Amino acid sequence: MKKVILAGGTGFIGNYFETKFKALGYEVKIISRQTQHISWEQTG
Repeated sequence: MKKVILAGGTGFIGNYFETKFKALGYEVKIISRQTQHISWEQTG
């Protein structure tokens, strides 16, 4: 499966891109300050 990472993807534009990428078959990962997403401090 193709993957894409959106930095700061929880806002208006990020939500748009997340929806579009998922519709194209991508696995979407988001980097954000929100705890349910990947943290900016995570290096793995």
